[in-house]
Amino acid sequence: MLGRGTWAALAAVALLACAGAEVKSTSVSTAQPSAAAPDAVPGASTTPAQADAAVDARTARPPVASEPAAVQDPAMRERADALTREAVETVKTGGDPMVARQKLQDAVATGAGSPLAYYNLAVADLRAGEFGPAEEHAWQAVEQSEGNPKAVRLYVQVMERWGRAEAGVANLERLAERLPDVAGLKLGVIEALLAAKHPADALQRATDLLRKDETNADVMFVMARAYVAMERIEAAEYVLAQLLEIRKDARAYSLMGTMAWRKGDARKAMGFFQEALKLDPAMADVHNNLAVLYQDAGDSEASAGEALAALQLDPKYSEAWMNLGNARRVQRNFGEAAIAYQEALAANPDCADCEFNFGVLELERKPADVDVPAHYRKAIEHLQRYKAMRRAAPRGDTVADAYIDEARRMAEFLEQESLKAKEAPPPPAPDGASSEGSSLPPATAPEVPSEGGITTP
Repeated sequence: MLGRGTWAALAAVALLACAGAEVKSTSVSTAQPSAAAPDAVPGASTTPAQADAAVDARTARPPVASEPAAVQDPAMRERADALTREAVETVKTGGDPMVARQKLQDAVATGAGSPLAYYNLAVADLRAGEFGPAEEHAWQAVEQSEGNPKAVRLYVQVMERWGRAEAGVANLERLAERLPDVAGLKLGVIEALLAAKHPADALQRATDLLRKDETNADVMFVMARAYVAMERIEAAEYVLAQLLEIRKDARAYSLMGTMAWRKGDARKAMGFFQEALKLDPAMADVHNNLAVLYQDAGDSEASAGEALAALQLDPKYSEAWMNLGNARRVQRNFGEAAIAYQEALAANPDCADCEFNFGVLELERKPADVDVPAHYRKAIEHLQRYKAMRRAAPRGDTVADAYIDEARRMAEFLEQESLKAKEAPPPPAPDGASSEGSSLPPATAPEVPSEGGITTP
């Protein structure tokens, strides 16, 4: 089994967002963690779990079957390790992440890739939004490391973001049964249960573990998360307070911030999130949450900065793109706002709030010289898509309907005025003058008031 020191290098490249509940907002705008290179490359470890893993029908994922000859070949192993070192150095020096990812793919293709290579490749897959390869490579890291906690957490995150949390529980439980002495796997099963929305089961298992190790901060943290999921906020706060007496923990501060925000104390929430980032600047969801809080506080510039920080860490973070769009819209930088909303929808085509905010943007995005119906028509399209997505949940539909009515009224008025201008005969020339060369100004449409500064609900 790999020792703790061997795996400590993984901390620098983790793409793990804070495990606490993420706060999202439809009324403001908000990027995921950057990958700094590890300091050392651990040796590969072939385990019994890797050799005879059974197929899990719930994932239909075949067992990992590494070539024994390739793993045992020192030259092949050195080649794989060299490629891994080159990949992490590429990231460390600000090089092309796609080049780094290709080197990691080449490393694991040798059949002699280390757990670190599989782990970092899974991180790269996740950042690219390719969940299938991310699951496979994260699971390889878990098996080869015999349940290293960081590898397990990454696997749980991949399965949760892919919507396969239940399968993650099943796979980790199966491995935990085969490796009963690995504490990281027991904790991983609890985290997987939380991801699969089984907080009561997670709490029971966490309680059992804590009885055996009363100062285990990791177990205390997942216990607090379980309490939050069960709406037992005071119990969660008590556990986190005990945890923070044992050690300063970025995830604990983030979860405290989330709970303070739920209680309506934005100032305290902001303070907790800032403390979390002091300990771990690579928490994309915390940057995203701060972007929302700064926007609520009227500081759109700081909001945009936090959203961009989140997007540097996770370029496909849909909510961070949406929050960046909202900040730019408030700044009346409509072009960048539109691009941000487009990126948000590209990352998550089912983002109803992105469609709503895009619709509001189009309502406000009038030409500088004269109003035209085109942007009102685009606003109607986005708002109607929002309503279609929200059909099962009517919250906000009355607001959307009001915006749609206003957009339709303005579009129809401008279209009618344009039609009248085309059909109207030319004005008669003054007596004694030819109509040619007339210097009379063209007829203009009457000024019609329109609502401005529309904000999202």
